[in-house]
Amino acid sequence: MTDAAAGRRSLGYGAAVAALLLWGGQAVIGKGVDLDPLPLVFYRLYATGGRLSVATVRRCIPGGVAFGMDLVLFFTALKLTTVANTTVIASVQPVVLVFAAPLLFKEKVRGPDIGLASVAIVGVVLVVFGASGLPQWSAAGDLWALLCLFAWTGYFMASKAARRTLSAAEFTAGATLVAAVVVTPFAAFSGQSWGPPTGGEWFWIVLMAIGPGWAGHYLMNWALGHVPLWFGGCVSLASPVASAAMAALFLDEAMAVVQVLGIAVTLAALVVMTLRSSRQQAAADAVATGAGAAEGPAPAGASPATS
Repeated sequence: MTDAAAGRRSLGYGAAVAALLLWGGQAVIGKGVDLDPLPLVFYRLYATGGRLSVATVRRCIPGGVAFGMDLVLFFTALKLTTVANTTVIASVQPVVLVFAAPLLFKEKVRGPDIGLASVAIVGVVLVVFGASGLPQWSAAGDLWALLCLFAWTGYFMASKAARRTLSAAEFTAGATLVAAVVVTPFAAFSGQSWGPPTGGEWFWIVLMAIGPGWAGHYLMNWALGHVPLWFGGCVSLASPVASAAMAALFLDEAMAVVQVLGIAVTLAALVVMTLRSSRQQAAADAVATGAGAAEGPAPAGASPATS
């Protein structure tokens, strides 16, 4: 791995972490805005905008369909159950990615990483069961969140595949456009109130579209071009921690002690996994650098690595 590629890998880890912090705020904004879920998703997507070629949009269809269904399911769950439950259940994609990444993307996943992902899942289970009996909890909402998990996992996998031929900006814009088309009939025939949003609600909708919507997805899509797919999925496990904390602070949403314990277990597993990944990559880069030095300089006319 060249120094430039190693630098992009390090930036990729940072971009993934920044994305999860932005996504953590989306749940709180979505829960707090007094709009029905499907019209809210409709406004949020069309507030993003963008121009693309037809060829680019075609490549974004799988990711855009998954993204659109993720938003429909996520915001529906969010209005029915707690922020903590919605975000935690919907982000347990490492369970799927740990098995899918080696098959689809030839990424190596080590035993300790599977073990740490399992520990994180135990934390998620504590969060879910700890919510039983809370006034904001709903079993139906948890079921919508579980369905959202599979749509969100599909979006991650589509993003990883698309980044082989598209830039992060192209895929983010294309997937958003396709998602808007997917969401429109759901919103139109849902029978839910379309508002219209007030001035204050438009502020939060636009903020959600630009921050978690555009910036969050752009950062993660860029990161997935430089970091392993399973790492992106595992990092997203920390997003519910930010969401739950902000929900308790801004929405007065209660959390049981067992839920706090579950979030702590999930976060601890994530931190250890991140540190392991960083050390392993540093060691691999050192070996690659040594091998490159032994082979001598690259032949004349060789092209440098690009992003």
